[in-house]
Amino acid sequence: MTFGERIRLLDHVQKSRLFKLIATAVVVLATGAGLVTYAVMHKVEAPRVEIESRAPSVDPAAEAKEKADADSKNSPVVPTEVATAEESNLKNAAKAINQILARKAETTNVIVPVLACSAFMILVIWLGIGLWYLLIAVGLAGVFFVGRLVPGIGSWVVFLVGAGALWAIFLALIAAVRLLLSAPHPVFSVARNTLDQAVRLKISAVFVVLLVFLLAALPLLLDPNQALRYRIQSFLQYGTGVSYMIIAVLTVLFSVYTVATEQRDRVIWQTVTKPVASWQYVLGKWLGVVSLSAVLLTVTGGAVYMFTEYLRSSPAQGERAAFLTTDGSIISPDRRILETQILTARVSVFPDAPQFDEKALNEAVDARMRAEQANRPDFGKNPADREGIAGNLRGAAFIEHRTIEPGRDRVYVFSGLKEAKERGLPIILRFRPQSGSNRPDLLYKLTFLFEANGSWVVEKAALAQTHSITLSPGVINDNGELVVSIVNGDFFNRVPNGGAVYFAADALEVSFAAGSYRVNFFRVFAVLWLKTAFLAMAGVFSATFLSFSVATLTAFGIFLVAESSRFITESLENWNVTDNMGKDVPLYLLIDFIAGWISAPFKFYADLKPAQRLVDGVLLPWSSVATGGLLLIAFTVVLFAMGSFVFRSRELATYSGN
Repeated sequence: MTFGERIRLLDHVQKSRLFKLIATAVVVLATGAGLVTYAVMHKVEAPRVEIESRAPSVDPAAEAKEKADADSKNSPVVPTEVATAEESNLKNAAKAINQILARKAETTNVIVPVLACSAFMILVIWLGIGLWYLLIAVGLAGVFFVGRLVPGIGSWVVFLVGAGALWAIFLALIAAVRLLLSAPHPVFSVARNTLDQAVRLKISAVFVVLLVFLLAALPLLLDPNQALRYRIQSFLQYGTGVSYMIIAVLTVLFSVYTVATEQRDRVIWQTVTKPVASWQYVLGKWLGVVSLSAVLLTVTGGAVYMFTEYLRSSPAQGERAAFLTTDGSIISPDRRILETQILTARVSVFPDAPQFDEKALNEAVDARMRAEQANRPDFGKNPADREGIAGNLRGAAFIEHRTIEPGRDRVYVFSGLKEAKERGLPIILRFRPQSGSNRPDLLYKLTFLFEANGSWVVEKAALAQTHSITLSPGVINDNGELVVSIVNGDFFNRVPNGGAVYFAADALEVSFAAGSYRVNFFRVFAVLWLKTAFLAMAGVFSATFLSFSVATLTAFGIFLVAESSRFITESLENWNVTDNMGKDVPLYLLIDFIAGWISAPFKFYADLKPAQRLVDGVLLPWSSVATGGLLLIAFTVVLFAMGSFVFRSRELATYSGN
């Protein structure tokens, strides 16, 4: 038997139903046995923090001074760091630490990848390529272990193995999607041909290779000496954000190309002369493009998720092993911030806006108007002049509200924390103080006094850097508000700081964990797919009546406006449509009208910010996913209807005589 005959025999065997059933049973049994064995053997007793009852301090002043001088780098939920008025608050704070430490005993980070790998193995078995992928897996494993034995090439071997594995997964998923699109219907036929065209097309291959290489190279670009939280944030930022941009650009280019070039090269004649309606053709093209983007996002999401879990199980800064500190303390600051602010799904609350005395504000506006009119008699004829002065005064009042003079205090109210209060969830206060030139060698002491239970914290803070304090839900009052008085200095020792402290608009924030980052991860990639689905329809619609170059510019214009709509909206708030004399400038008015009209429909698109939410550990709620998803679907349906109408009106199959 020749080598070719043996290959054909193996191919025949792996495509037989008996082989598929036996191989599937082997995979299921091996997976089940492995998970059961792992669950039995993986009995890790996570450390716990216990708060014992204490008698009241004999000398409250001495105890207060000792706590005020505590090092702010230690965990802010232990008694020497966070002083509370009630012992129950300490217990709630310790509960937050125990929730983090309990993650050491989690098995999800192993079970989920194992189940995903098993599902993929079953998929390739039923695609009839199980033996080939077994050979690929053995070959990649062999390259990896051989590379470990040769010094100096370990990083390159990891890169090549990762790129090879991702490419193999991509091809298997493409084959699976082709199988799903094999139904005998014109829409599925057009979609399947579109997907085949994407695989053959050189430009698509370039983008896919670029994406695979990016995902394989990213782990090698992380600095192992950097804090774990920064490494994970960097990986999530580039692995999700940059990958999405690559997929989005490919989606726009290919959706335009696949329609425009078929019209230009008369290939479409072979399709429209058959019983294929215009709406079926447009829908089939869109379905083929979004199937490609779904495959790429699945590969991206799987790679990002698994490597994030791998990084999470590695030692953080100040740890000799995951969750085990080098100095014997309860938890390292790096691990605490990672688990409570990044690998989570936080609900963020910012301070309530300052209340303005409208009567006093109007009087101040009138006074400013009279002063301006003394120099410019025409000032005030345009209503925008008065609105501009009122906006400036409100901005000045906001800055004053966020500025605290040395030794003085200011009260801030955070509303909407009732859920954290009712569920007994620990909350995190994040702040970023600024003062003068923000000298890096200065440390300011800030005192935080909480009204609800009389607790307080004195924190040493470097300027222009973000700091965080973990607090118990006891600092929230019955109305779901956190009322905190921030003192610019050490309140108990009567020592003010050297300059005024200012907090920017996003420099004061209270948050609490409202869900799992894994569920948040799924929601984020669902929204990213909805975005690419909209972009695919925008490209197909543009190509139904425009040439390739013009349609590409149009589709990219829609993409850029949608992604930057928030920036455009915020810029328009500071856009002045008048000259120095207070007269309207027609060109500025036209720019304001066009920019506002174009960016307004896409404001919801930019507000979703799925990738940034994932990086910052901010919750993407199901309500936002549903609202944004419905709006994206509505926009997609409108473009589909318009594209089908335009396409039906074109005489594409008329013989030209050439």
